[in-house]
Amino acid sequence: MKSDKKHKEGILLEILKEKYLSAHEMRNRSLHFTLWVSGFLIIVIAWLFLHGNCLNIFQKALITLFLLVTGSITFLFIKDIHKGFNNNKKIMEKIEKALGLFKKSYFLKNESIYPDDYLSKENKTIMEKIKGHFFTLYVILFSVFLLAIFATWTSKYIEPKEENVKNYNNTQITNN
Repeated sequence: MKSDKKHKEGILLEILKEKYLSAHEMRNRSLHFTLWVSGFLIIVIAWLFLHGNCLNIFQKALITLFLLVTGSITFLFIKDIHKGFNNNKKIMEKIEKALGLFKKSYFLKNESIYPDDYLSKENKTIMEKIKGHFFTLYVILFSVFLLAIFATWTSKYIEPKEENVKNYNNTQITNN
């Protein structure tokens, strides 16, 4: 009987180990994807500020449509990873409870290994719900996409300084 309990605990520990690795990988993948998309958008924004004043309204609308579609797909991809992360977290919490990591005096006298606030709460405040890794990624992506759309439509109002244009033209002449 005791060996059966040890066997089950061993299985739970193996599953928990795999779930920890999965959670880490999901966070890592979402972060790298966000950085990659943000880097691409920063290049687009820089290009728009340098060359956007020569775009007509159709081209600007096309770029905006591209940004909105790309932003939607990006949001859905990150949201899907976030959903998987939350499901994984629920499983980890069940295993941690089953192993007694939240029970007082189970391992330590008058204490539990994990504090109660590690447990997911059903009635979280708005700030408790929105803070965290994935919320930060959503804010970064939203900000960069919004800036790219803003740059698409306002780049015509940002005129280059005359001396920079002359330096650029002189460089082009000497290179040819």
